[in-house]
Amino acid sequence: MSRATLAHQAPIEILRRQRDVVWRLGTDEPPPEGEVIELDTSTDQPIARTVDAAFALRRPDGSIARVRAVEMQRRIDPGKPVAWLGYVADMTARHRAPVELIVLTSSSKVARWAARVEVGPCLLLQPVVVGPGSLSTIAPIVSDADVAWTALGASLLLAGTPPSPHRPKGRAALVACRALVEAPRSSSRDFFLDLLLGLTPDGLRAEIDKLLEDHDMTIEELLVAAGRKQGRKQGREEGREEGREEGREEGREEGREEGRRALLLRQMAHRFGDVPESVIVRLEGATEVELDRWGEAILDAPSIDAVFAPVR
Repeated sequence: MSRATLAHQAPIEILRRQRDVVWRLGTDEPPPEGEVIELDTSTDQPIARTVDAAFALRRPDGSIARVRAVEMQRRIDPGKPVAWLGYVADMTARHRAPVELIVLTSSSKVARWAARVEVGPCLLLQPVVVGPGSLSTIAPIVSDADVAWTALGASLLLAGTPPSPHRPKGRAALVACRALVEAPRSSSRDFFLDLLLGLTPDGLRAEIDKLLEDHDMTIEELLVAAGRKQGRKQGREEGREEGREEGREEGREEGREEGRRALLLRQMAHRFGDVPESVIVRLEGATEVELDRWGEAILDAPSIDAVFAPVR
């Protein structure tokens, strides 16, 4: 999966894994009571494009109390607000509940644009906008919700133009990653760190690698904890720095490819339901180029077969 695709998907995947965090965005109020569920984002009527994810607060009787629709927006798109309005109207009518639009972005410029958009002469759209630097790092981290909040903030800092470790965005991303590394070990923490490493440019990656090693953990061991099978074994067996670096690099590359396959499979299951065995086999044998192409195609593909359609 390309960095651009991962930059779009990583914040959404973080919210899907820890849905309660959705209700903390843009407010200082305590989260409302109720079960948080993810909604189907497909629509009965054709709309230019649906949002990336939608979450609802479900009452004990099964009815929907509130809905939050989430869109990751990396660029200014003058046509997007009309699509947002159509989707919000469709969801409001379908669930008979208030619908709030949350716009996530890695760009300060996009954040300013999305915060107040005029749609025609008498209609103003004001979504809740969460931009780079909007979410303060939580330290020390004591819960999975704190982990997801900090990871979401880091993903927005890293998803834009690759930040330098010597500039404010890069330093803020390092602070967030440090907090995650120092957090108690959990499957969520390892999963989020794995996502963030895919977004991290070389300059910051070296810093994060050092953070992990300071805590008796390597990037490869993180990948193993997140479900990978390769790591630093070759470098350790050889016992030489050259071997360790080679093992490190191989572990990173193999871990990244496995991560792409796992994320693509999860996206297919979320959008299209049960994934056929033939598709799983195809993913397992895919090349890096194919994973990149399919990762881009799934953003707008209407069916699982369309993901694999030849590029014209």
